Amino acid sequence: REFRLFTLKRWLLLNEELRSMSLPEDAAVAVIENDVLLFERVAQRLHDCGVIHDNAQAETVVNGAFLVASATALRRFASFLWQLYELKPKHLEAIVWRFGEPKSVDTLSMRQRNRIDVAMIRGNSYPLFGDMDALNAFRLMSRSRELPPELRVRWAAGGKSQGCTDVPNARVFLARN
Repeated sequence: REFRLFTLKRWLLLNEELRSMSLPEDAAVAVIENDVLLFERVAQRLHDCGVIHDNAQAETVVNGAFLVASATALRRFASFLWQLYELKPKHLEAIVWRFGEPKSVDTLSMRQRNRIDVAMIRGNSYPLFGDMDALNAFRLMSRSRELPPELRVRWAAGGKSQGCTDVPNARVFLARN
């Protein structure tokens, strides 16, 4: 639970740090998870993003691991997180179930079960919802225009460098190859 909260809070802390840096609105910021092996030059990736998607404000290079975004896009994501926090439970529940990952309640200890709001349980499942789920919600709700214009971000369609391979689980990929 604490880790999930931390993953959400870090985006708000990043937003505060970006504000203190007074970056231009279109400054590119790369956010890379600490468990990612990156075999490319970030400067080249940023250049390619600008050439391929000249009007995009963000690109999810590797879902949940590598994000390139403008300072504006990151600020808007932080605003989106605050808006999620302020939603009425019924509206939050809809988003969490839509974008979260359903998990079985049976796998939880009694202590863990007691931490889940009973309104979030459907049948025998609850939605696991973290920062990457929130980021995907933000990305898809921007594209579908479900968010107000001042909150939306234009996302690149995922241009890949030649020879780039998406590997969802590197350990499994390397074991097979």
